[in-house]
Amino acid sequence: MGFVRFQSPYALFAVLFGLQFLVLLTRLVFFRQNSTDVRIARQCLHDASFPYDNEDDFHKNIWPDLHRIAFLCSFKRFRKDVSTFGRGKHAVNWLNGKVTAPEHKCNIIFLRNDSAVETELDLKRRMSNCTVYSVSSELSSEDSRKPGSSIVSFVFNLELYPQRWKPLDDERDIRESMDIVKFISLETKLKRIDALNVFTNGAEHIRNLFSKSAFDTAKIRVCQLNLIYPRPRSKSTKQAFYDVWKRILYDRRYFLTSVRRLPNSDDLMLFILNVSDPYCWAKYISLNIPFDPESA
Repeated sequence: MGFVRFQSPYALFAVLFGLQFLVLLTRLVFFRQNSTDVRIARQCLHDASFPYDNEDDFHKNIWPDLHRIAFLCSFKRFRKDVSTFGRGKHAVNWLNGKVTAPEHKCNIIFLRNDSAVETELDLKRRMSNCTVYSVSSELSSEDSRKPGSSIVSFVFNLELYPQRWKPLDDERDIRESMDIVKFISLETKLKRIDALNVFTNGAEHIRNLFSKSAFDTAKIRVCQLNLIYPRPRSKSTKQAFYDVWKRILYDRRYFLTSVRRLPNSDDLMLFILNVSDPYCWAKYISLNIPFDPESA
């Protein structure tokens, strides 16, 4: 076996530097650097959002155009990897996974205030390896038995805020006193949810994404979130959305990917990705670029 001898140490340095440069160039050309996309998009959202220093100006100027801002800053970078299930106001986005092995399962939860499970059925037909849960007081037992559906339905309302746990004899009483954390822990027994789709009480449920929230305390992670946020109309709700928006941008756990204006409504559907959990990052953002907490 022959060896290559270098007459000068500088030649060896040049070769090693050249190899490193080729590796870096290969990654830039052949692997999409989603982490860079996330950083650029977050900065774009920040620049568009905060020439306004109070909630009234922010709401007046940002809310009507938030879907356009999100498209220009975020969604155009990811849209080729996004699928849509359902139609109209019931449609949800889904960032296609990087892991395609058939044995790799996923879990998806819908929180509703109606009985429209067409989106769940569409998703289950096209993604048979996913377990789909649908929760609403308006569901009937027949909704989970439609041909080809295999969705798991729960007929009750969830409390908005965490309830103190106490064992009760009557199962109905337990369900009527159940909040979302208790539901996930007891009924699904999950700690990580691939997608949570919230069609009711979105302004309250979105707070579970942030640090020191009920999800954070229970160590529950959500990889993807579709959530209907109702248009703020009072001063307090405008201030609440202003605070939520700053948390989305500055908490750096989650990333706003798209905003869709609902038909015949002033409400918005937010599509948010988890960019702080290594599992969610590897499964949905990038297998090739290692997870880096500072990259988002």
